[in-house]
Amino acid sequence: MPSHDRLRDIDLVLISHLHWDHLDVPSLRALGMDTPIVVPAGGGSWLRGIGFSNVREMAVGDDLDVGGVAVEAVEAYHSAFRPPAGPSADPVGYMVRGSRSVYFAGDTDLFEGMGALARPGEVIDVALLPVWGWGPTLGRGRHLDPERAAHALHLILRQVVVVQPRFPERRLRCRIDDVEIDDCLHVRRDEAGEPRIFLRGIHA
Repeated sequence: MPSHDRLRDIDLVLISHLHWDHLDVPSLRALGMDTPIVVPAGGGSWLRGIGFSNVREMAVGDDLDVGGVAVEAVEAYHSAFRPPAGPSADPVGYMVRGSRSVYFAGDTDLFEGMGALARPGEVIDVALLPVWGWGPTLGRGRHLDPERAAHALHLILRQVVVVQPRFPERRLRCRIDDVEIDDCLHVRRDEAGEPRIFLRGIHA
């Protein structure tokens, strides 16, 4: 966990969906009950009901400006229900645009519009993608496995890609040009300058 000093004066917290591993109430309380929080549409009243005072809902296509940084809610393909008793809210991802463009996927599997996240002429500089879920099936069906994550990168990659492994022991690495981020998933440009993705085996 970052030190509390680094968590002061946060401009905005983006919540992609309501599952326990992405919306942890004690962690949010530690940031302050008046910290600005964005949740998917349908989750705001529940969060306000447990004491958070500065909550905004966003649905796919909604935009928000925070100090000159533009936040757009985009599609995600994942389950909506927070077990065991709810509530439900359709998950979203976020495009964050300032001096650079960052795609924060939250949890998602592939979806039809993934290749159209960038606006005309835009280059997505960083894509934050989840790999695997949890439990005996590792979340198959509503999460990206390593191969599908590589497909996602092929759809959205422009320059730098950061792959977020769910578990430390499943380390994925990617390389674009001469910048290596990890060691199993490699991204490099072909002779025409287009990014190409190579899988060399996944460590269990």
